[in-house]
Amino acid sequence: MLLLLIAIGIVILAGDRVGLYIRDYSPQAEGSSRGPITLVFDQNLDSNSWVGQIEITPEINGVWSATGNRISFRPEGAFSAGTRYTVRVKAGLKSAVGRALLADHQWDFEVRGARVAYLGPIDQITQNLYLADPAEPDSGRQVTFSEKGVVGYEVSPDGGQIVYAQLGEENAVSLWVLEVDSGNTSILLDCTGAQCANPAWSPNGERIAYERVELNLNTNMTPGAPRVWLFTLATGENRPVFSDNQRIGYMPRWSPDSKLLALYDSSIGAIVVRDLSSDTERTIATPQGEVGRFSPDGRWLHYPKIIQVPGETRYVAHYVLVNLSGEFTTQRDLTSDHDPNNDVDFAWMADSKGVVVARRVPPQEQVNSVMGAQIYQLQLEAETAIPLVVDPDYSHGMLSVSPAGDALLMQRFALGRPGARPEVWVFRFSDQNLIRIANNATMPRWLP
Repeated sequence: MLLLLIAIGIVILAGDRVGLYIRDYSPQAEGSSRGPITLVFDQNLDSNSWVGQIEITPEINGVWSATGNRISFRPEGAFSAGTRYTVRVKAGLKSAVGRALLADHQWDFEVRGARVAYLGPIDQITQNLYLADPAEPDSGRQVTFSEKGVVGYEVSPDGGQIVYAQLGEENAVSLWVLEVDSGNTSILLDCTGAQCANPAWSPNGERIAYERVELNLNTNMTPGAPRVWLFTLATGENRPVFSDNQRIGYMPRWSPDSKLLALYDSSIGAIVVRDLSSDTERTIATPQGEVGRFSPDGRWLHYPKIIQVPGETRYVAHYVLVNLSGEFTTQRDLTSDHDPNNDVDFAWMADSKGVVVARRVPPQEQVNSVMGAQIYQLQLEAETAIPLVVDPDYSHGMLSVSPAGDALLMQRFALGRPGARPEVWVFRFSDQNLIRIANNATMPRWLP
């Protein structure tokens, strides 16, 4: 018995000397502008001892979380591209059984610039995914090699993966995942007998919402109506958003905190904003059948409405902003119903205080009869539209602002040019410079 007690004492003393160990940490050397910073320890952590024990320099606002033996940090906006950050973990951080980190642990990483993903070539029957660096125009490289084609995709919040919808046998569409750094691809969700498309990755990286259509093969029935499903990556759980299978829906959109999922429910003719934690929902009636996107701060959701221009036979699209921050939703028009402009695309600025729109001006103000949509910036608290890109030789759309808020990604199409194909461009806010990323390409997305 005495020998046993001595042995236990030796183990305890040795454990104290060894202390808590950091098994893994990331990013190392180079990181995404969207994070996260992650630490993995060799034991589960004390629920409180880690708070305030980790510093990031330069300072950046964000959200810390801890589960089991893992600590993560996600920035509120984005890490600054080209900046080197230092992470310091202070000694004294403890595990659930009392073992402490015996010495400070520190490392650096540099934030890489955002890249661009797109589909191409658009003039071929099948399209695949390409990646390009805006700093190297026309540098796109193919990263998927689907024989039947990729029909949609979404980038993960940290830019490390891309989920894409790939056409298969008998018109089925399944979800696949590309690991960006390694180039490896693997099937995520086999949708034999169905089409699983238009994936939307939750900002916390935990779930993917997508549209599912049953093809009803080997029956006399036509394909079913779309329904939105949820796939949980950690567990593989796959279920429809609505328990009532009579409810249909499409175009899923996540709130920045991943707590809300908006979609269009055509069975009731409204946008449904569903709180997934409480299974409650709010509805926004609109016949247009289109869901916009949440503002980066989560306060607003936008959607289009069609109105007739006063005194004319012409109809135009305007955007409506829905305030979701209170107990009850309120709405406001981005532009007055008397405004004759036709807004055909929309993107939020990173600070949520302004937007960018692709706008067609009234016929009498066009410089030629085929003038396409041009790009303007509007502040939510001002009615003045600031022209950003006005080129009558091009029409613009598919807008999105970079994670850092310093550039605008777009698709451009040359008007009146025989054989023209859609092009992917980047507009830098700082110097108003336009950079062509790819020709014969579509569906551009930022890769943080």
